Amino acid sequence: MQIKPIKRAKSGPAWEFVRWTYDSASGRSKPETLGRMDQSWSAIPLPILERMTPDEKVEADAWLSTLLEGRRKAELRNMPWSLHGYAAPRLVEALEAGTVSVDDAARCWAAIDTMAKALKRAGHPRSAKAPAAPETVEPTPLEVAVAAKGTK
Repeated sequence: MQIKPIKRAKSGPAWEFVRWTYDSASGRSKPETLGRMDQSWSAIPLPILERMTPDEKVEADAWLSTLLEGRRKAELRNMPWSLHGYAAPRLVEALEAGTVSVDDAARCWAAIDTMAKALKRAGHPRSAKAPAAPETVEPTPLEVAVAAKGTK
């Protein structure tokens, strides 16, 4: 199967899924277009999936995973420079998932340092941290038993 980018005048760029089958009578391969999807979509439309063989579905799934991973990495490359709003939750998600590279982490720290200095120079003091919550200590079974005897 071939997945190729195409340009469309009215609706923008798309991906075209093409199956090539060999015709022994003519001695040539013949293309069969399975369908098209916008390049901005993050899932292959069901009508296209229904026309694919199981092997083609596996190939398309691997291709889509690679494509989406590439998009995510591209977002991360630009993310440290916009830590507010939309980017911050995505960055936290990536950090928690352990998918941020050492280089991206270094760029993130550099961006945080730059923003902290700019905020300080602009006269915006760092907000006071909330006091730590008191540590709750679970009573031991012996303390529970002694307390229970004392209340009877």
